[in-house]
Amino acid sequence: MENETQIPDLKLSKMTNTYTNQGQESMNTMIYRYDIQNRLVEVESTTPNLVTTAIYHYKNDQIVLLESSHGGIRNYMYENGRVIESNWIRETITLKYVYEYDNFGYLSKKTEYIDGDVNCVLEFNNDISGNTILSIDPCNEITSTLEYDTKPNVYLRIGLTNGFKKINRIGLNNYTRTTKEYTTGTIITDFVYTYNSDNYPSQTKLYQEGNLVSTYDFFYE
Repeated sequence: MENETQIPDLKLSKMTNTYTNQGQESMNTMIYRYDIQNRLVEVESTTPNLVTTAIYHYKNDQIVLLESSHGGIRNYMYENGRVIESNWIRETITLKYVYEYDNFGYLSKKTEYIDGDVNCVLEFNNDISGNTILSIDPCNEITSTLEYDTKPNVYLRIGLTNGFKKINRIGLNNYTRTTKEYTTGTIITDFVYTYNSDNYPSQTKLYQEGNLVSTYDFFYE
């Protein structure tokens, strides 16, 4: 079952992330900008030390190029509406990603190449709503189990095309718990939401071992 391709009327316009860094409270801010077709065209990210922008370019209503002021240029190739390959040129390194999909059309495998050589193969298991429930990252030795609510995913309110949502594993719902197993131990993160009148998250608080570690606030237009 594939997610419907829709450009939302309700758009995510801003997201803030408040957290504690070395005993000091800090905030990151993301500003989302759209064209007259409500497609995402620019994301401006502000951290305490840096401001970056990402510009999205379209062809035939598909995102084909992403330019980052702090991370090079990335292009995307499609087949039958799905992204099958992307190339990320970063200074002297070229990263290539090849994408494979399950029987429901959701991302099941991503192979990373560095300068032509295989560097990592990531695998994903998804439910019928496109939510990734298991992620295996052998390069960083992380196995993640993910749980979800029944409310619509906040990131569906960004004007991304269906193919682009899939390679970013944007399913229909929001995380409620992630369990990440490392070789050194396990980290469990719980997500507690406040929802707006449209049932989309307006705030998310992240807890680890009962301690608040981060707060996200979402603003729509």
